[in-house]
This record gives sequence, C-alpha cells and structure tokens, in this order.
Amino acid sequence: MSYQQSSDTNPAPVIHQEITENTVKDQGQTDLGVETAIDANSTTGLFDMSQLESLLGAGGPVIAILMVISVVAVAIFLVKCWQFSWMGMARYKTIHVALTCFRNHQNDEALHALGKTRNPIARVLETAISLKNNNTDDSIAREETTRIAKRELANARSHLRILEVIATLSPLLGLLGTVLGMIEAFQKLQGAGSTIDPSILSGGIWEALLTTAAGLVVAIPAVVGLNWLEQRIENFKLVMEDTMTQVFTRVAQASTDSNHIQNPSLAKRKHPENKPQTHMENLAS
Repeated sequence: MSYQQSSDTNPAPVIHQEITENTVKDQGQTDLGVETAIDANSTTGLFDMSQLESLLGAGGPVIAILMVISVVAVAIFLVKCWQFSWMGMARYKTIHVALTCFRNHQNDEALHALGKTRNPIARVLETAISLKNNNTDDSIAREETTRIAKRELANARSHLRILEVIATLSPLLGLLGTVLGMIEAFQKLQGAGSTIDPSILSGGIWEALLTTAAGLVVAIPAVVGLNWLEQRIENFKLVMEDTMTQVFTRVAQASTDSNHIQNPSLAKRKHPENKPQTHMENLAS
C-alpha cells in the first residue's frame, strides 16, 4: 500500500517541471522575436538614411537646396493658417452685430462688441465709428479708415511673397539640376572614348531628371497653398470693403437727412412734382 501511495504522489512535481520548462522556452522565443524586431527596425532606419544619402549624392546640391526651401514653404503655410485662425478671418458674427448696433445709433454698444474679437475688420470698423463719434469730416474719416484697412491687409499678406518665390523658383532649380546632370553624363561618355557603355549615359540621365521631379514636387504644393491663402485674403478684402461701404453710406444718409431738416428748400428740389410747368410743357398739354 505504501508503494502505491508513493507512486500516486510523484506525477505532480513532474508536471510542474514540464510547465516551467515550456514557460522558459516561450519567454526565450519572445525575447528572440523582440530582438529580431529591434534589429529589423534599426536596419530599416539605416536603410532610410542610406537612401537619403544616395538621393543627395545623385541630385547634388540642388536636391539639398530644394529640401531646405520645401521646409520653409511648409513652415510659412502652417504659420499663415495659424494666423488666419487666430485672427478669426472667417468669423463675422460680431461684425454683423456691431453693424446692426451702428445702424440703430448705438455706437457705444457697437464699439463694445468690436472689442471682443480679433478680426481685423473690427479694427477698421472701430476706427470709422470712433471718428463718427468725434464728428470728424467724412473725407478725413474715409482716408483714415482706408489707411487702417490697408495696414490690416498688408499684415494678412505678410510672407506670401516668399511662398510665391519658392513656387516659382523650385521648377527652375530642378531644371538647372537636370542641365548640370546631363552635362556631367555627356562628359563621362566622352571620357569613356571608344568603349561606350550605355549604362553610363542612362545612369546620368535618370540622376539628372531626379532634380526636375524634386523641383515639381516642391512647386506644386506651394502653388496650391499660395492660391488657397490668396483666395481667403481676397474674400476677406471683399467683406472689409462691404463693411466700410455700409458704414459710410449710413453716415452720408444721416448727414443728408440732417441737411434736409435744416434746409427745407433742398427737399423741394428733390421732388419735381412741385415744380411749375414750363412753356413747352404747357404747349404739349
């Protein structure tokens, strides 16, 4: 009986030992897989760096210049997008509220509403309303408001000239790199003498065309981004002009009404029905 009991209690340690060995093997395989993945990632990184170095070597300094100006173009585009968003160039709700208050002769409420927005149109409208409160001459008020509007538009257009230069210059730089690469390829072909190897010419040609492709890759997004930014500024300019027209039209109407009240004779001139008939009109009747 003691022999049977000892034989029944022995399998538990054996099973535990087998589970431990399998766990160790699985951990070893996992560690090996992690190390392999790390090695693969490091190899991929080195491969990407080697590709970049070969690209720079094939394109020469033209590729390096195009890479630098592409970074500048992206930076300018992002800065302008942030600037437009910060100024609220597409948000006109406060402008409409201020115009409504101004039409209702609530100039203080209009100025208070304009002080809550960073939209450049608000600065123009504030100038016009403030000059109206000070009873400034209409021509002087127009000149001062126009000056503020031009300053705000110039601020919105800042750095766009650099983006325009990049969009124009990139294809020309790519073409320059292509011409230089073709010259180098034909020089190698001439140096080969009678033993002409077609691979020399074909290799030089694709390296030369590489700069043209890089120039177009930089120029096309720059042109698209520039036109998009200019379109937003043009829409903003139209809204600003419309706002200025509404303000000064209301001012001119108010001054005309006051003149009619002070000089009733002006009103009679506006109504031809009170004018007596002339001699020719009497003959026609």
